[in-house]
This record gives sequence, structure tokens and C-alpha cells, in this order.
Amino acid sequence: KTIYTKDDTIRTTNILPVFFSYKSKKKDNKIVLPVYFKLKNAEREQLTVFPFYNRLKKADSTGNEMITPFYWHLVKKNKEQFIFFPIVWNSKTKLGDDIIVRTNILPVYFSKHSKSEVKHTIFPIVFHSVKYTATDTIKKLNVLPVYFSKRSKSEVKHTIFPIVFQSVKFTAADTIRKLSVLPVYFSKHSKTEVKHA
Repeated sequence: KTIYTKDDTIRTTNILPVFFSYKSKKKDNKIVLPVYFKLKNAEREQLTVFPFYNRLKKADSTGNEMITPFYWHLVKKNKEQFIFFPIVWNSKTKLGDDIIVRTNILPVYFSKHSKSEVKHTIFPIVFHSVKYTATDTIKKLNVLPVYFSKRSKSEVKHTIFPIVFQSVKFTAADTIRKLSVLPVYFSKHSKTEVKHA
């Protein structure tokens, strides 16, 4: 069926109960039940091939694209996600003036990036983090089960477990250095004290 108006031509086709079509300047809809849906208007554009594929794009730039069950791309006002199921999960979230990015490659890699911190994990061996505060930057690296380290303005620590333990502590008045190599050596150095054992 075709309807001609002053501003538009509207075409409709219906083959009940499986096919429906409506087309005008403002809308373009086609439905083949139960597997195909194409909807287009000023607010949204959607294409679905059920149950495997869906794409939705809204006028506010949000939407999604999915190839079920393996791939999802989701866009919301403050968050965007990419998922390659079940292995890769990636998201970007906007919180105020910060953007938090998370990437997970299951089951071994996890990361988080933001203005206040950076974290990387290669599970179960490597754990790395950097935390930013108004007065300091704290860095940690752990390689299990043998190496541990921490750095900040006030201290530096290194451990090679179970043999070497080293630390340096910074204070306003002094720098205190300690070193232990078990079971044979221990030392401590500061302005007021020097020990060796």
C-alpha cells in the first residue's frame, strides 16, 4: 500500500503474520518474525537478526552492537565496554574529570588506569600498582613468590624472599638504611647509628 502526502510518500507492506514493512521520510521499519527486525526513526536505529546479532544506535550516541554470545560493544553516556566473551573485557568509564579504563584478559591479565592509580596483574605471578596522592606517588611491584618492592617519598623497600631484605626510610632529619642477607649479614646506617653483624 502506498500513500502520497504533500511532504512524504508512505509505503506499507504486510504479509501477515510474518512480514511487516513501513517506510516514510521519518521511519523505515521492516520486520520478518521472529528473526529480523530493522527499525529506524529520529530516536533510534536498530537492526536485529535474532538470536545472533543486534545493533542499536540512539540519537544521544548511546547504543550497542552484539554478536551473541561472543562480542558485545556497549555505549552508554558515561561508559563504553568491549567484550570478547569469555576472554577479553574492556571498559572506559567517565567519572567527573577522570576516565577509568579497565582491561581484563581472563584468567591471567587484569589492569586499571585512572588519574589516581594504575594497576597491572599477571595472575598469579606479577602484581604492579602505582597510586597517586596529592603529596606522594606509591609504587609497588610483587613477583611471587620471591620479589617484593615498594617506593614512595618516605621509603624504599626491596625483598628477595627469603634471603635479602633492604629498606631505606626518609625522614625530615635522617635517612635510615637497613640491609639483611639471611642468615649471614645485617646492617643499619643512619646519622646516629651504624651497625654491622
